[in-house]
Amino acid sequence: MRIILDKKLTIRLGLSILLAITLLCVRIASAADDVVETLPLPVFKAPHLVGANPGKRQKWIIPVRSWKQSHLKATLYQSDAREWYYDLAPNHYGPFANLSTPSGDVPVFTDVDAVIELESPTYNPDKVFEDTLGRDYPIAKVPRQHRDVEYIKAFKRRGDSIPPTVSRFSKGNGTFTTRMHLGGNTTGDRGTFGTKSHMTYFINLDILWEGTIEETKEIFVIADAVLRVNGTKQEKATVKTQATEGGNWISTDVTTRSETEWKSSNESVATVSPTGLVTAVARGQTTITATWKSGVYTLTDSATITVGEDPPTDPDPSVECTDPSPGETMNGLDFDPNVNAVIRADTRDNEEFDVLLGIPT
Repeated sequence: MRIILDKKLTIRLGLSILLAITLLCVRIASAADDVVETLPLPVFKAPHLVGANPGKRQKWIIPVRSWKQSHLKATLYQSDAREWYYDLAPNHYGPFANLSTPSGDVPVFTDVDAVIELESPTYNPDKVFEDTLGRDYPIAKVPRQHRDVEYIKAFKRRGDSIPPTVSRFSKGNGTFTTRMHLGGNTTGDRGTFGTKSHMTYFINLDILWEGTIEETKEIFVIADAVLRVNGTKQEKATVKTQATEGGNWISTDVTTRSETEWKSSNESVATVSPTGLVTAVARGQTTITATWKSGVYTLTDSATITVGEDPPTDPDPSVECTDPSPGETMNGLDFDPNVNAVIRADTRDNEEFDVLLGIPT
């Protein structure tokens, strides 16, 4: 081959050589693991906040992933009538299907659906989950209700028999389904039993588990109040945290924290200090708001303060109230009607009676 170079072709030739080297490197890198079928890989979302910002309640969601290396084994075999059937391992997924009418040693191509239980240890995640930044999370941090299979990649690896093509992936009801294209004039592992044949396929799978780690926070300001002028009230701000959905809530008092900011919507009615102490100034109504900022969260809640009438004036200083002295007689109004009672004894001049038996009258 003769290549003529000139100034206009120099750049183009350089790019072509670079592309050829890149393709060669890719081919060498993938020689050990040939991808049989690649479905569209789901977009790996970044951590994100759900809820109004700022808001009373917010949820921080961290999408995570974990790859599980597993396999499927499909066996085609002939019956006594030389018809072809299939079986799947590690479990049987019967009933068996008749793949063809008697056709000798070559079964016809047939699509077969393999339904696989997600709860089987063969397919469950066994490695840590990672987020988009490569941070690790143990499996226990991703509850079962927050994870599922989202993607399957099939491989033909060195030393394996030629696998069938996985042409579909779907999930539901705790299972995922792969549609395999079985049969044809294959070079898969073949054995014979008398005049009958069987072939075995191995499909090595990379199963992608995706899940979320969720944390919810909510703020509460306690509480609405009615004050008189110059009256005070200590407001309280509490942030509740739920580490996982359905888990326990943990409360934290953030009233005096540096990340909490207090504001009054009408300081001519009432003011509020940096620590949540409200002081009434004049009649009216105002909203006291606490805003808590920490990390990705900005939470806010408020209480209504109503300032009423001025406090009553002090009593007449000339009037003095004192405690009564022993032996002092205090006269007041008689009860109406007037009641009189006389205690009588049975023995005159020696009046004795048992109060436990009652008082004679």
